[in-house]
Amino acid sequence: MLIDFYRSCFMLFVFYHHTTQALPGAVDVFARFNPFAELFVGISGFVVAYVYLHRSDLSRLLRRALQILAAYYVVAIPVSVGGAMVGADQGSALWALLRAVGLQEDRTNIGILRFYGLMFLTLPWVLKLYRRHPSALVYGSAALFVLTTHVYSAWLHNEDGFFLRYVVLMLLQWQFFFVVGLVLGDLHRQGRLLVPALYTGTAALVVLGLALDWATGSLSVGYKYPYNFEKYLNLLWTLPTLLVALYGVWRIARHTRALQTILVVGENSLMAFVISEAMAQGAKLVVVTLGIDLSSAVRQAIGISAGVAIVAVLHLYVRMRGRPLRAPTRSATALASGAPPKA
Repeated sequence: MLIDFYRSCFMLFVFYHHTTQALPGAVDVFARFNPFAELFVGISGFVVAYVYLHRSDLSRLLRRALQILAAYYVVAIPVSVGGAMVGADQGSALWALLRAVGLQEDRTNIGILRFYGLMFLTLPWVLKLYRRHPSALVYGSAALFVLTTHVYSAWLHNEDGFFLRYVVLMLLQWQFFFVVGLVLGDLHRQGRLLVPALYTGTAALVVLGLALDWATGSLSVGYKYPYNFEKYLNLLWTLPTLLVALYGVWRIARHTRALQTILVVGENSLMAFVISEAMAQGAKLVVVTLGIDLSSAVRQAIGISAGVAIVAVLHLYVRMRGRPLRAPTRSATALASGAPPKA
């Protein structure tokens, strides 16, 4: 289905990017066109609206939150403790353990799971508020994003505290992308999303974002987390551009075996994140231990190879569990032709 194709593409790029950035001497070659994590957050909001918004029992969301946080800690704790044991960090292994558990440090590249776990813990109340006062939630979410962005840009841009930057501010800013996805998912559920205004609005947003981004003097620096307004201008046009481009790919290749092959990533997102980080940390350990000086081309090749390996391992994982692979969907607009997707 289209939604799993989007999620799989976003995740594979994130995994490629995380692998290349974990290697010593990395240079971000996608600094000015990297909306993949934000799109993944938005897609998750979309799916939550479609699956959970009008359910009375939301206990599954809390269980999902605990699963996400468990997956995060399964990776974050060994990496932090291992870093302390090999001397990469100052302090004892016990201190590294406590800091990792208390969300005071993170030597991994899967902080997105930390955000998801915390966000899902709040979702039962967020969804109740949206059902009763949707406008209040949407405007409040946007105001919170703008306010935190302004506060960071004006007063906190030199603050390097991990908990403030990568836990508090990330949660307060990324929630906006989740809420946007929530609204779009609700509109789709009601059959009110795919209307002419969506297409004209998307085109206008791309033009506006590109013009404003260009007016800043350069097409936006790649820095984010926490966001500044320059990065937000960049996202105004990169987000819809990438969505439209991938939709074109999906329309062309939706019946092919190649597309079916990568859907396994979006359908097993938590396992995919854990596998990806294990591969990234393993590649980093090998390179650092052997003292290998990587060229840019080799670094990119390692990132691409990691993505291919993740897909292969997930297929093996699915077969070992005895779960059949989903056949490609033939509907361009239906979100679910069978069982609803996992949130």
